[in-house]
Amino acid sequence: SGSVTFDDANPANSRVEAAVDVNTVNTGVEERDTHLKSSEFFDAAKNPVTEESLMKLASEPAVVAAGEAIFKTPSLCAQCHGPDANGMVGGLAGVGPNLTDNRWIHGGSAMEIYRTIQDGWPEKGMAAWKGFGPTFVQRTTAYVLSLRGKNLAGKPPEEGSKEYLPGK
Repeated sequence: SGSVTFDDANPANSRVEAAVDVNTVNTGVEERDTHLKSSEFFDAAKNPVTEESLMKLASEPAVVAAGEAIFKTPSLCAQCHGPDANGMVGGLAGVGPNLTDNRWIHGGSAMEIYRTIQDGWPEKGMAAWKGFGPTFVQRTTAYVLSLRGKNLAGKPPEEGSKEYLPGK
């Protein structure tokens, strides 16, 4: 994900920012990928996806909007969590939990949400979405983070879920 800011009056003040999970580089040549991830290029060990980088993305309206578009696609997240992310699909409790409350099954921190989207919980019916790439996972995470605390009426909390209050 990223952003471009262009200053018409003074192009020298223009900026381009990009966030890429460099650990996902895959050119099809393992030796090249290892070299690109090394300290000579991307330094993957020093540039991981972090709680802070995900929270920054969640504060960017364009990233959140892109994540919302992904989430609300009927064949993706909305099929289990409902289009409003309240766990209701067609007026009935869906497979997935309500994502608008402060109850989380697998943790409510930005990194825990990211890992849940990326790796899934197949034993709970949650698919792994890493095959769609890091930008997909980061944007979806940003949207889910934007839903925290909205407390929409919907599916009751899952048994075993725990309260997560950011910053506490």
